[in-house]
Amino acid sequence: MVHRFITIWNKTNLIKQISIGIGIGVLLAIIFPQAQAIGLLG
Repeated sequence: MVHRFITIWNKTNLIKQISIGIGIGVLLAIIFPQAQAIGLLG
């Protein structure tokens, strides 16, 4: 399962990877606003 995800992720172009990462970061910041680990990341 993880290997399949990594393979799909590596085939995705860089712009989409960055967009997905930003989207996940925004969701985590909204869901867990007081989490220190997320705050350290920016």
